[in-house]
Amino acid sequence: METVNVLIKKFKFEKSDAFESALGIMDSAALKIITADTLMRAFEIGLRYKLSTLYSEDMQHGQVIEGKLTIINPFLIS
Repeated sequence: METVNVLIKKFKFEKSDAFESALGIMDSAALKIITADTLMRAFEIGLRYKLSTLYSEDMQHGQVIEGKLTIINPFLIS
């Protein structure tokens, strides 16, 4: 939903085009179930590094946290 929101508000996509783009991302990505343990770990990391999200255009693309988690800017073209 963050992707859809940014596409609509920042990049001025039509809602249907933003949804289509998000569906394309979902089709090409490995989706994982978020468990209570995953959320607790995310909360701990968020508090330690003062983060609100880990998949964001607002953070340093490529930053690695605790040797395991890589920050990804979904809008960066590489």
